[in-house]
Amino acid sequence: MKEIKKYFILLLLCLPNIGYSVNHALIVAVGDYPQNNGWHWISSENDANHIYSALIRNEFNSDNITILINSQATYNSIINEFDNLLERVKDGDIVFFHFSGHGQQVTDDDNDELDGLDEAIVPYDSPIDYIPGVYEGERLIRDDILGKYLSKLRAKCGSHGQVVFTIDSCHSGTGTRGFGNSRGTTKIMGTNQFDIIESSDQAIEFNQNDSSKQLSPFVSIFASKASELNFETLDDQNKGVGSLSYSIASVLANSKGDKSFEDFFTEVKYKMKSVAPYQNPQFECEGAAVFMGNGRKRSSNMSIIEEFVDEGNLIANFGTIDGVFKGSSIDIFDKEKKIIGSGTVVYTDLTKSTIRIYQSTFTKKEMAYVSPREKTLPLIKPSVSINLLSQSPWKKSLDNLREKVGWVLNESNTELYIEDCSPNNLLQIFTKNGEILHEVTFSEDNLKRHIHEIKKIIFAFTQGKYLKHYQSNSADFDFNLTVNVVDCQTGIVVKEGKNIGEKLKLKVGECIKIVIENIGAKAGYFSLLDIQPDNMINLIIPAMNLGYTSSEYYLKPGERYETDYNLKIYEPLGEETFKLIASNEALDLSNIIATRGNTTRAISSDHPFEQILKSSYISQYTRGNIITKPKPDELGTVTLFFDIVK
Repeated sequence: MKEIKKYFILLLLCLPNIGYSVNHALIVAVGDYPQNNGWHWISSENDANHIYSALIRNEFNSDNITILINSQATYNSIINEFDNLLERVKDGDIVFFHFSGHGQQVTDDDNDELDGLDEAIVPYDSPIDYIPGVYEGERLIRDDILGKYLSKLRAKCGSHGQVVFTIDSCHSGTGTRGFGNSRGTTKIMGTNQFDIIESSDQAIEFNQNDSSKQLSPFVSIFASKASELNFETLDDQNKGVGSLSYSIASVLANSKGDKSFEDFFTEVKYKMKSVAPYQNPQFECEGAAVFMGNGRKRSSNMSIIEEFVDEGNLIANFGTIDGVFKGSSIDIFDKEKKIIGSGTVVYTDLTKSTIRIYQSTFTKKEMAYVSPREKTLPLIKPSVSINLLSQSPWKKSLDNLREKVGWVLNESNTELYIEDCSPNNLLQIFTKNGEILHEVTFSEDNLKRHIHEIKKIIFAFTQGKYLKHYQSNSADFDFNLTVNVVDCQTGIVVKEGKNIGEKLKLKVGECIKIVIENIGAKAGYFSLLDIQPDNMINLIIPAMNLGYTSSEYYLKPGERYETDYNLKIYEPLGEETFKLIASNEALDLSNIIATRGNTTRAISSDHPFEQILKSSYISQYTRGNIITKPKPDELGTVTLFFDIVK
């Protein structure tokens, strides 16, 4: 018997240590660079909070998460932490590396770049300027260095592990109008005497030369193309945050079910479309695997009560990163998980919620848990920065408008800017990347009409951004959406459409037909919204002007619908969005759009998506309505982004 036990123990020791795999993370966030280094301040420290909180919700132990903030994140410190990771990881482990900060291009030092430039992330102690003989970029962490550590980590984690790199920086510079924070610079670290042969769109490329079959799968995600600005945005607490960091943390914290690398990136890309519509995040992967899925558990949002504020209020360890917002309904459980009370969320920050108890049978001495029963959606809040001349005639009217509708004012990371930028009182509204949405010269006689138009444009932008972002991933409604380019006269297909995973370009004057398929197991009604580049909203399906009704648009599993009419592509140029809404009821969206939400029916009696659409109009004139998040058996969405070009 002793011999059997001995051999059994030896057998266990020889097996891969998959059952005891460990999740490791290195988070580097540099936003407050030394002033004499030339880099402007960015909100990277907030990024670290988001990423850390998302990892904790995915079975990462805080003891295995290393965070380097600002002055801690020097070149030597970052390299040392990579070396420490290599010492700790083993076969089957997961490694997650995240960098938030500036990026910079540097003259290639080993002739492996076609364009003559390496991409690099900027540690705390790397100045922006190239000074021959003084500083020549030796403290930049080039893509070559990152690629070598990536290969070594993949070898240590083995085929049963996984390595994830996410980079929230860019190399494009800050030369844009407006006050929005962007990450990177047009200044190249090196002499300007080199020939650019070809420029890649990829922000950073990791050259993987090791062909060993024992390497772990890996995925890397970058905030933008090398040619694009990477703008910051606002989180749900109206704090500045990197657009990629916010999107990855949001998706990761609320991920349900196993997702491939591609599926995870698709969700991140959709999330970024709402907060950074002009950016195109980049993606690179090798190997097939479930993203961060090596047996990890997923949070149910059930939390031990952290603190009793008073007799009627308590604090729980979930917040906006978990998709919990003000107005969410909460159940209270005893240690046997029996419901003993209920309440509602009255305040949330990133990771905590204050809950007002309105029914309970427990005392403070009891062990109790809380969990969201019904989550609400975040309120629609216009984010505007107003920068007027000292004696501007616009000031009083715009201050009154701001007070009335409750704009969020944030000078550093706002979505829209209002300026009277010339002595003749020309007012302009423009986005953080400099695109002008509206301009008008002051006129006392037409002031009321001008202010109404300003309000309309700001809320159209905000509403479009909100609806583009809204996703309901439902296993109950599994629909597919494609677009075919057709001959405008005959309707014959001249170019097969692409599905939601690919970017489509349509020329002004081209005609299309829309194809919708039910590839799931449940029948449902469907509607199709069109959100223009200027965020104006149109209803394509049902085609009410052709005499169709919403109840006619219904597909059983396996059925296919194709428009029996052509749609012609018109300006404005830019990115357009089709939003397919699959639902358990026929929806009355036409009336809501036609009346701009001013229908006679009470909002509480509407279908959940009708409530969402109506609220997106009503909140233009109020402080917002609390809307309960639709259930999976009520709603599913599919989003198709495409570019309109000349």
